[in-house]
Amino acid sequence: MTMIYGITTDQYEHIDTSKTMQGAKRYATINGYKTVSMRDHNHYYVTKCSVKKNGVWVDTLNASNILNARIK
Repeated sequence: MTMIYGITTDQYEHIDTSKTMQGAKRYATINGYKTVSMRDHNHYYVTKCSVKKNGVWVDTLNASNILNARIK
């Protein structure tokens, strides 16, 4: 399954920005967002996958959770 990565706004809206998590983190950093989320390209269910704390990206999903998120 193809995952689409994006940012989450303060109003909890997901905005698609990239096909990679690194690209979404870059976009978020440049534009001042602190949360990166992902979704399957066929669905609109969103999973928060990374948060910026103290200037450092902290992943909220480990490898097994990402795999499970892709399967759902």
